[in-house]
Amino acid sequence: MARLEYKYLVPTNLLSDLRDMVWPHVEEDHYSAIRPQHEYTVRSLYLDTSRLSFYHEKLAGLRERKKLRIRGYNECGPDALAFLEIKRKTGMAVVKYRTPVLHQNLLPLFASGDVGRYVPALPGQEEPRDNARRFLFHYHRLALHPSVLVTYEREAFLFKLDHRLRITFDKNVRVQNQVALNSLYKETQVRYPLPNHFILEIKTNSGCPSWLKLIISRFDLNQEALSKYVICTDSCHGIRYDPEQPNERPLNGFRL
Repeated sequence: MARLEYKYLVPTNLLSDLRDMVWPHVEEDHYSAIRPQHEYTVRSLYLDTSRLSFYHEKLAGLRERKKLRIRGYNECGPDALAFLEIKRKTGMAVVKYRTPVLHQNLLPLFASGDVGRYVPALPGQEEPRDNARRFLFHYHRLALHPSVLVTYEREAFLFKLDHRLRITFDKNVRVQNQVALNSLYKETQVRYPLPNHFILEIKTNSGCPSWLKLIISRFDLNQEALSKYVICTDSCHGIRYDPEQPNERPLNGFRL
């Protein structure tokens, strides 16, 4: 089912006040609640073509576009998972196809293409394997390769009256562009493209409730077409994102 996404860039010094105002309406999601700091680390290894086609599709503002990434969480371990994700966007609506794979099986899967061996499937459910085949199809057809690794800490909340409304604070965004398929849990030579800001994301199946609209208005936040992938790719190539003038950037972005 397609979901709507709304994104806002927020100064870090407003984090505590914003959290306090949101808190009466929400509860922590399970993955935040079980972590010592009530946040978890998100790691996204983005794939793109040699000409950065996905990056330029976003800059061009195409209504229909997609991106592929490999996502992991927190620290690496023997049971750590990597998720193959295809994210399709049509306007504000987003559909995600997602497949879990043991991180230790990631390279063998890409080398062999043996979905039946490396992708678990519940009895009678072929969707994870179908999603993996779809991912590998695009990976080989478009000759994709790892582009950048984007990492951040996330606080995640669910609306108490409707868990389909999800609110996240994505903090300490950082990036590296010397990456490979096995780089998901490695951090070296990182850059920080948003040193004084975090990203507020709202995901919902409908619109925002009135209490949330009021909070957004009170903090004078503006909805933006924020893309961590674009901002971080720009940062790796010397294009700085200016929160005060988000539209003042090279129109064509970075080109190889």
